[in-house]
Amino acid sequence: MVVIRADGNEHIGAGHIMRCLSIAEEIKKNDKCIVFVMAEEKFESLVKERGFETFVLHSDYSDMSSEEEMVIEYTKKIKPTALIVDSYFVTPHYLEKLRKITKLIYIDDRMEFAYDVDMIINYNVFAREDSYVKLYGNCDRKKPQLLLGTSYAPLRKQFLNSRITIKENVSDILVLSGATDKQHVEKGLMEWLIQEKNMLEKYRFHFVAGKLNSDYENLKKLAVKDNNLCIHYDVNDMKSLMCLCDVAVSAAGSTLYELCACGIPAITYSFADNQMPAEHEFANRKIMLSVGDIRDNIRYLEQIMQCLEHLINDYKMRSDMSAKAFELVDGKGAGRIAEYIFKKQKFI
Repeated sequence: MVVIRADGNEHIGAGHIMRCLSIAEEIKKNDKCIVFVMAEEKFESLVKERGFETFVLHSDYSDMSSEEEMVIEYTKKIKPTALIVDSYFVTPHYLEKLRKITKLIYIDDRMEFAYDVDMIINYNVFAREDSYVKLYGNCDRKKPQLLLGTSYAPLRKQFLNSRITIKENVSDILVLSGATDKQHVEKGLMEWLIQEKNMLEKYRFHFVAGKLNSDYENLKKLAVKDNNLCIHYDVNDMKSLMCLCDVAVSAAGSTLYELCACGIPAITYSFADNQMPAEHEFANRKIMLSVGDIRDNIRYLEQIMQCLEHLINDYKMRSDMSAKAFELVDGKGAGRIAEYIFKKQKFI
């Protein structure tokens, strides 16, 4: 049995749950029972729909020290062969206690401290081994096994063999903002398009709204003003929708790696500290265009539209960006993680 400790809600989005589901599906192929342990019930139905057991703690997802004893007691009771933890709120003490009970794997984005675990998975474009060498070089804790880089990006199975063909003329544009869109980017862009009108005369815009998007009803009302405004709610087949489009605008979350697997030229932005390293790296390597951190940028909508026009009118740029993106991510990351754990290193 493998336990996965992950959360998702209107504050932190769905990324942690979604990537853990991809890993879980590959682990399941090795005849392992998997249980998702979550603080809240927000994504319990989704996890169960995907065929996995759940255990809800009814705790504060942002205060993992408060759940420590419950998780330790549960882990001792079911005796898993490994525990995968995916949370930004994990503490050194939390990990130290759990590692005494079972093998511990941590999915990392931030490199905040020397995690007391057996394995670290960091699939981000900015992940570097030397960063962890420095992190563990300042303490007496042994550096764990490291699975680093985009070849380990745990995407859904649908993103295998999903590369689009770059067309000379753009017709469809995809707009993504994560599960919650706390910055109301989609609403702002839709209002901008309606006011300016010029772009809507030439292109269809596909807006993706997740279950936790508080602007969904407003988006529906705005969309009736023009036939080229399309809203897609709680999308299950994201690959098909992505492959319908020629260009994308997306927040700098895990969706960027799905766009890479499809080879879709994209404009990205960040609205949280943990998104900024990926946004910077994609921009610096000219894989995507970026407008940076939008939290204190009152001109970000204008800048997104400027980048969009630039990208639409430059076929070579779109072709180059598509090739670079596709080279990064092939959609096999979750399988590689499971293979490494079960076959190469016999970790479990």
